[in-house]
Amino acid sequence: MYTDPVLTLESQKLWFEKISADQSCRYWIVSESHKDIGVVAITDITKSKCNLAWYIGEDEYRGKGLGTCILLNLFDFVFDTLKLDEIY
Repeated sequence: MYTDPVLTLESQKLWFEKISADQSCRYWIVSESHKDIGVVAITDITKSKCNLAWYIGEDEYRGKGLGTCILLNLFDFVFDTLKLDEIY
């Protein structure tokens, strides 16, 4: 992650409620072999563009090509499903 925030259960619940209702963002949990290992998100979605953020938080799953797979699927979703023009 780009930041190192102090997280509490209450702040995480509030964050989850906020993003669940926000049409300008979408978040997914990345799972491998039934284990949650990371997150991928598109935010600031407009009619033509969005921002991208993702990470794999489990060290043993890094360097195995999962990031490439995540990005390729996300590109398909952004460009083919949402019909956006740009990702930042």
